[in-house]
Amino acid sequence: MILSYLLSLAIALIVGIAMATNKRIDSIVNPLIDILQSIPILGFFPVAILIFINLFPGRLGVELASILLISTSMVWNMIYGVYSAIKSIDPSVIEMLKTYRVGALTKLVLIYIPATRKAIAPTQRSHGLVGGSL
Repeated sequence: MILSYLLSLAIALIVGIAMATNKRIDSIVNPLIDILQSIPILGFFPVAILIFINLFPGRLGVELASILLISTSMVWNMIYGVYSAIKSIDPSVIEMLKTYRVGALTKLVLIYIPATRKAIAPTQRSHGLVGGSL
């Protein structure tokens, strides 16, 4: 599960940031992700198992197929969460980054990852209700 989450996280950060910062990538990848997320996991489960068992005989093939299937179930929401978080960054911050020619790694560590933190790992907040929700 941890490996699946880390794989989904890496893909979501790469694809979500690329989509949010590049209009051409957004126009190509966004419709593609829309189509792919509509395919149920059970639709390609047998194919994934077959391919991974043929590539990696034994238990390893089944485990890798499981990691792929779990990752694909998580990655779509994570990509759109990253995408919307990056799109919601104040445009003046983006202009400042361009003006000062801030490097890609610095943007990633200081701006993009903190902006996407809530989209990637939302925290549950109490609303002060006794006994749960209304």
